[in-house]
Amino acid sequence: MKHVTMIISLALVTLVIGCGRSTQDQLDVNKSIVRQAGAKVEAKEWDALDALVAEDIHRHSRATTQFPEIRSRDEFIQLEQMAHEAFPDRHIEYEKMIAEGDMVAVYATFT
Repeated sequence: MKHVTMIISLALVTLVIGCGRSTQDQLDVNKSIVRQAGAKVEAKEWDALDALVAEDIHRHSRATTQFPEIRSRDEFIQLEQMAHEAFPDRHIEYEKMIAEGDMVAVYATFT
């Protein structure tokens, strides 16, 4: 089994804005959104990504530089669908997450 490690940062839709949350609480919410989006990708629940991924997402990845930059939700979904075709039994394990503002950086292992 081959392991691939990727670093990904995603600009996400913040579903709960304000509402008396502390900055750390909001950063934790943003990390949770990334985990939820990853779970929906693994489950191939593409329509659920509308509520979790910003329409103008800009995906950065040093591990997949052979792919074009992703600058929209539709491009993100297309990339993930291609990945599922190539690796239908893949699994994402999140090793580390760092959040700042409306961005989350992810260090993940794909198996």
